[in-house]
Amino acid sequence: MMNTQILKLLWHKKEKQFFFFIEILIIFFVITMTFLYGYDHLKNYFVKLGYETKNQYIVRADFNSFKDSVELVRIKKLLSQEIKQIDGVESVAWVAGSAPMTYNNWGFGNDDLGFRYHANFLGADKNIVSALELNIVKGRGFEQDDYNDKYIPIIMNKLLYNLLVKAKGHEMVDSIYTAFTEFHIVGVVDHYKQNSEFQKEGYYLIALDHPLFLDNIDGGLTNLLIKVKDGANPSFQSKISSTYGDVAKIHDIYINQLDEDRKHESASYWLQLIAIGIIALFLLINISLGLIGILSHNISQRKSEIGLRKALGATTSQVVRQFVGEVMLVAGAALLVGLMVILQLPYVTEFEFEKKDLFIATALSLTFIIILLLLSSIVPSLRGARIEPSTALHEE
Repeated sequence: MMNTQILKLLWHKKEKQFFFFIEILIIFFVITMTFLYGYDHLKNYFVKLGYETKNQYIVRADFNSFKDSVELVRIKKLLSQEIKQIDGVESVAWVAGSAPMTYNNWGFGNDDLGFRYHANFLGADKNIVSALELNIVKGRGFEQDDYNDKYIPIIMNKLLYNLLVKAKGHEMVDSIYTAFTEFHIVGVVDHYKQNSEFQKEGYYLIALDHPLFLDNIDGGLTNLLIKVKDGANPSFQSKISSTYGDVAKIHDIYINQLDEDRKHESASYWLQLIAIGIIALFLLINISLGLIGILSHNISQRKSEIGLRKALGATTSQVVRQFVGEVMLVAGAALLVGLMVILQLPYVTEFEFEKKDLFIATALSLTFIIILLLLSSIVPSLRGARIEPSTALHEE
């Protein structure tokens, strides 16, 4: 009976309620996408990067002046030996342009498993596992004998490995993986994200600088990854520069610290999340205050109705339930429409987020908005419901 009465009252004030309906609908979309963006990035953040960035440096240099590939190999070998002798340097490894924190991605598409997927890769020498402190969970790291392998030896992340195992139905360590060429899987690392802690981990493999691999890749390995000891004297950087100048006659080099690059990139994501959070909070506060103001005004215009209902025996709780019920019915209709639209997004658009994440964000948004509406409507409703019948009817 009460619900029928509320529906009749709402219908008589449908013009005013329509704007409230639209407001709740917009709020729902904004809050859901805010939760989705924040949840997706924080979820990615808590997945391990997969390698160590502290005490790690990348040296970039232009080796294009070396036209003789044999001479280039000799120079790079000599550079490795000389730099490893510098006090404080623990290990070195030559890596390709898609080195960690470089934002230079090398990738390929593959449909060998019966469906299309994309994977990225890094070319590196046999020292990459120790230099980056990669965590091998299956198989092993690269060895010197791997340069004599019939196929290109690779290490892949567990995400790609599990995809292969699921598709093939058996363990794949020491098996052949076919993409743009044939690879020999020698090991698996737990995680690998190339560019950022907030990056979603994708399918990734690290290929040894095997002769067959270099035939498939332009440019070769021209970046030197250097791992230094804790407390290494910063002067080692100037020694690296002088070594490049003395050995390779290259004087224009760039030395980047991976940990600084990681922190810088993470800071930009944190700023985005904080900015979005502040905007959403500001929006919610304004909506809450606005809702309280609107309800207070509406209730003040309905004092006679309140007085009459209480004179006829309605209790304070019944009056509160009526006003809260009106708000929740309109809001519920708006949320239902919004829910139907939101849940269709993964099916009608190229949606970049996982469906599961969208469902979680939607559930959080619904819960948050319902709590906000209840809190915002109860305060003015209680204030209005406490009006005495004699006062309300006298003022009327």
